Amino acid sequence: MPAMSHRVPGIEVAVALGVLLGFAARPLEGAKKPAPPRAPSRIERLGRVLELEDTRSEGAGELERLLLRPDRGIRRRSALAAGRIADRALVPALVELMNDPEAEVRQMAAFALGLIGDRAAVERLVASLGDPEPLVRGRAAEALGRIGDPRGDLP
Repeated sequence: MPAMSHRVPGIEVAVALGVLLGFAARPLEGAKKPAPPRAPSRIERLGRVLELEDTRSEGAGELERLLLRPDRGIRRRSALAAGRIADRALVPALVELMNDPEAEVRQMAAFALGLIGDRAAVERLVASLGDPEPLVRGRAAEALGRIGDPRGDLP
């Protein structure tokens, strides 16, 4: 028994003619435009931070952008990843993060700066020894100790 073809006679010609005449380029009336891509969720962003950390990559500026997210948990986890990656290019962003309104973010930025060990962070860390939050003061002292600055020795 011969194989049955499910082709409609002349359909190729009709499609080709429609393309040539521009019918295929016109949207159908009432057709919806495709939805814009959705923003990544918090979990997806945190997953991306972990991925960057695991690959020891700052992701062509992506990690620095994550340090600026409105979500304090993303900023905190991104600071830790920056410290573990230990890319000195992230030091200015971490120094700026020492001005964050959230103490948990400031303390993680100080910890990250200690992990990186760049002396460019010393003055900001010394200033953080006067932070109102004890945890931030402690992390700043710890970071200064890692860098080898004696001002990190708390009384």
